[in-house]
Amino acid sequence: MTTQPILSRGIPPEIIDLIIACLYDDWSSLKACASVCRIWLYFSRCHFPTAYSISWLRKSHHSRLVELIEDPRCTIAYTIRSLAIDSKADWSTPVKSENGGACFALSHPPENWSDSVMVCLGRLSSIKTLTLREWNSSSGWQILRETRSFTTQITHLTLSDIRFDSWVQWMETICCFSSLTYLRDDFGFIRSRHFEEGTLITSKVTLSPPPYLSELEIASYVGTCPIQLAWSQLLWKWLLKGKTNLSTLTLSKCVSKSTDENWNSSFVPFVEYFRYLKPSLKVLKIDFDDSRSICKLHLYFLSINVAED
Repeated sequence: MTTQPILSRGIPPEIIDLIIACLYDDWSSLKACASVCRIWLYFSRCHFPTAYSISWLRKSHHSRLVELIEDPRCTIAYTIRSLAIDSKADWSTPVKSENGGACFALSHPPENWSDSVMVCLGRLSSIKTLTLREWNSSSGWQILRETRSFTTQITHLTLSDIRFDSWVQWMETICCFSSLTYLRDDFGFIRSRHFEEGTLITSKVTLSPPPYLSELEIASYVGTCPIQLAWSQLLWKWLLKGKTNLSTLTLSKCVSKSTDENWNSSFVPFVEYFRYLKPSLKVLKIDFDDSRSICKLHLYFLSINVAED
């Protein structure tokens, strides 16, 4: 004959919840509570960590995550809400210099280092936020795009220093996340390859931006401008063609490229999209790198009367 644990009989669920809530910062006690019975597991799960990060620099993390996901007794697949994958290179590899002294070399992760995690993503049924940093695995991207059950549940996506071979590849990747409401893209390099190809294809492409996208944040570094950059110009055209009604638009590290012969024309795609966007836009935040860029952009907007349209 099976019996319920004595602590579960006759105790209202609300009281069990209050008891377990007192242990929110005691990880070992929470694990013990989760092992008592199903109802204790249910209330304990609410206090489990909801964010998980794996990194090439901390190699044990991704193997441990795979073990947990594949363990039929583990419920981590139902608790993780946020996942970050970081492929930052390792500077801690010691080597000998030419003069015999000690120095450290840059060690890049193998391209397929995260594939074991990627094939398990379909089992993570509660994730809403995905962050990818310096992650440029072609095999990993292929697995990610094919795992539709995972990509379609992501609502918040952050790409940090991700290298795409072409504008079309970037666009196809974003379209995999059909439930996306927030997108942040940080890049510390100039995306300049294949943009002629991208310009030709943009007018013919049938892919539309994610239908629920309402918040967009673009951050650029090393002197690039998120408004004038060739890649950005294709982005504004794509959003305008897809009639994407953003409510929040954030542009960080803006710097005007006033020495460019096509300085004025580089603003046209943004201005055209901004004119379309004004009725739905609630928050516009532009972070400039220098005061001169503020004046240049302000004078340009005044010259075309964009503020009065």
